Amino acid sequence: MTLILAIDPGPEQSGVVLYDTQGRCLRRHLAARPGLGPMVAGNAGLCATLSAFGRAIRYEDNPTESWPTLAIEWVESYGTAVGASTFHTCRWVGRFEAAWGQDAILVPRRDVKTVLCGGSTWRDPQTGARKGVKDPQVNAAIRERFPQTGGGARPAVGTKKQPGPLYGVKSHVYAALGVALTAAELLRESSDAG
Repeated sequence: MTLILAIDPGPEQSGVVLYDTQGRCLRRHLAARPGLGPMVAGNAGLCATLSAFGRAIRYEDNPTESWPTLAIEWVESYGTAVGASTFHTCRWVGRFEAAWGQDAILVPRRDVKTVLCGGSTWRDPQTGARKGVKDPQVNAAIRERFPQTGGGARPAVGTKKQPGPLYGVKSHVYAALGVALTAAELLRESSDAG
């Protein structure tokens, strides 16, 4: 079993998921209490618990496996001016990797768009115009990769009465799941090549 702990870092809070690449499902999510589901965590608390959480996964969930893979969304420059929050986010990426105690896979957002959506642009079916891939297109691609077993208009997410496998996944947690799915694909490609 290969587990990927994925983080969508932010300047103060980060989205966190634990993804099982063999079962293709969310396993356990970093949370203060079990059962809270995917979450957005405060960076100071996340950094303080990464090492202990990694050890708990190692010994409780997969004692014969190696340390889970940590994948973090990496900040890339697109030639535009950025603010202080971007630099604070970069600082946290380094802190998370150091707290984990192992190297992390750094996954640029551009790779997430390419792996999940086939590129960084898409063609609007109504106008025919090419548009940049944004969060709604990435989130839709993520939902397509999970069983459509829940109720409502988005069966991968579902409803409270009939939850799907992504029930409770929102905002930064979608981004963290995108990082996990992309890292899983990149790991698969590197093992196929090697």
